[in-house]
Parts: sequence; structure tokens; C-alpha cells
Amino acid sequence: MATKSKSAHAYRICAAVLFAALASSCGQQPEQDSAAASPAAAASTRAPEQPTCGSGRGFDALPAGVCLPAEYVFVEQKNYTDKQGRDRMRLTFNFNGADADTTAKSIAATLKAAGYNPYPPTRTADGAIQVSLTKAPGTLYLQAKQKEGAEPAGTFFLDFLAH
Repeated sequence: MATKSKSAHAYRICAAVLFAALASSCGQQPEQDSAAASPAAAASTRAPEQPTCGSGRGFDALPAGVCLPAEYVFVEQKNYTDKQGRDRMRLTFNFNGADADTTAKSIAATLKAAGYNPYPPTRTADGAIQVSLTKAPGTLYLQAKQKEGAEPAGTFFLDFLAH
């Protein structure tokens, strides 16, 4: 019987020690490498943020795979038939905070990432920048024009075959 009480006593001591160890470590954070603990190091290891795609009218009509940032403001959708009898769509958006050249380059890069092949940009007679991009089954046209005024802002449109 003495052996049984000794083992029960030893069990209680072990349980008390384990409980005390767990209780004392609950409020402590595990030690981290100082480089990993710094916010700058954590930010550099994160994947770069992707722009938030716009949604709603205009954005939903974009060709498959095209993501325009939500910062652009949808203005108008025009459906028409071109000279070859093909149904086309023109989506017009406003942009703020950048000039027409920067905006056109940014959108052309987005379209290139979606599989479109850009031709070198050209200038129209009214000073707008125009980029033609190809992808089967047809050509997509991008045109951006600066608004007059002190703030960098303007309008751009995407013109493509309607599906």
C-alpha cells in the first residue's frame, strides 16, 4: 500500500510541475529571429499586392482575363457594328492622378499580361496616345487622352470585338 501512495504522490507532483510550466509559458511569445521579427523583413517576404480589379458595369464587360484597377471610373459602353459587319464594343473610362502616356503604358502592360500583343504606341491628330493590341480573334484598340487642366487626368477607351 505504501508503494501505491508513493506513486500517487509522485504523479501529483509531476502534474503540478507540468501545470506550472504550462501556465508560466502561456503569456510568452516564442523567440524570433530579429530579421524575421522586423516589419520590413516581413513585408519583403510577402508576395506583392495585386491591384484590385474593378467590378460592376463596364468592368464586367472587359475581355476575358483583363483586369483593370478599380481606380478607373466607368463612363460609357457603346455597342456597334464595324465596316466588316463585326459586332464591337467600346468601353470608356476616366482616369485621375496620371498623365495619358503613363495611363496608356500601364493599361497596355495589363493587356499584355492577359495575352494581347501590343504594337508601338502612336499619336493621333488631337494628341491622344493610341495602342493597337492583337489577340485572336481580333484587334483591341486602346486610346488615352489627357484632359485640359492642372490635374493629371483624362479619358481612355478600349475598343474590341464583342463576344
